Amino acid sequence: MKKNKDAYIFDVDGVLFERNQEKIAFDELLIEIKKRLENGCFIGLNTGRSFTFVSEEILIPLEKILSKELLKQIFVSCEKGAIDVSYNLNCDKKIKLHKNLTIPREIKEKIENLVEMKKYNSWMFVDQSKKIMLTIEELPNALENKSIFKNFQEAQLSIAKEIKQLIFDNNLSNKIRIDSTRIAIDIESKKSGKAFATRKFIKYLKTKNFTPLKTFCFGDSPSDYEMHQELEKNNIESSFIFVGSPKNFIFEKNKNIIFPKKQLTAGVLEFLKKEN
Repeated sequence: MKKNKDAYIFDVDGVLFERNQEKIAFDELLIEIKKRLENGCFIGLNTGRSFTFVSEEILIPLEKILSKELLKQIFVSCEKGAIDVSYNLNCDKKIKLHKNLTIPREIKEKIENLVEMKKYNSWMFVDQSKKIMLTIEELPNALENKSIFKNFQEAQLSIAKEIKQLIFDNNLSNKIRIDSTRIAIDIESKKSGKAFATRKFIKYLKTKNFTPLKTFCFGDSPSDYEMHQELEKNNIESSFIFVGSPKNFIFEKNKNIIFPKKQLTAGVLEFLKKEN
């Protein structure tokens, strides 16, 4: 393992965690993260997932294999920067909610009612664990069944149009946006996002007097590229490792964009092991 003091920023869904992921593969990812923390690197998680999900699926497993001191080298942005998570001097989780980014209750209720309609509730549901943003997800069996997943994608396009109209009708177009991904629709403040969360990670590194030699960003959707762009804006050398389908990511040729042969979590593991 090289001794450079680098930083790593990971998206979560499709990057560190997959539904039905084999435990041995997940454990290997955690071991690779542990190696880097032990060598003095810092780790950031930048995700639209809720704190509850990230804590249960990523942080608690990490806490089981890391010393308390190493936990201080981890910073997490949940709900695209709306919730900050770090570890205090006692190595307990410190959680901060940015309530100014909360989706207004009236529009949230209207969207939830829309999801409950018969034409949508067979394919999707509202993630009730979110505290600030609102996320509509595909039902758990959709990705395993191609015909059901196709129905979800069609319903996703339809409901996104209706939500956009709701936002417009409620004079919120200047405050709220829709971000559709492979498995979900995020309704979020225009102030939040992967770039916003990356700026928070940069600020956290400064509080620790840590200047990375280089930062590696891992993502599986085009919006994750914002992490790399934000780092470059702040004059931090960065590489973007894209583990989604290359056909979904159109870009200009750039030596700092890397496509592992494998995709999703397997692609992340491939890159990290080669780096050793």
